[in-house]
Amino acid sequence: ECGSNLISACHLARQGYNHVQSRDDKFLYFFTQKIALLEKWHHRLGHVHKARLLAIFSNGLVEGIPQIPQKELKDLPFFCATCEIANSMRM
Repeated sequence: ECGSNLISACHLARQGYNHVQSRDDKFLYFFTQKIALLEKWHHRLGHVHKARLLAIFSNGLVEGIPQIPQKELKDLPFFCATCEIANSMRM
């Protein structure tokens, strides 16, 4: 009996997914191009809040950022360790 599914990281990468492997090699996390795009522009725009970033994407407010409807982006999981640390230090 197999307790997990086998996934080809190479195959998923060709379909537009990125992946991150845990340090202990037990887990492999996959995320879509849209999450990678959110993360990239979050960093480039100085760690702007997710709500502001979604408005930029959905309204095409910045040249060079693709216009993506907000309904496609709002439920994507998004986490920035730098922002979490900065927010916790303020308290």
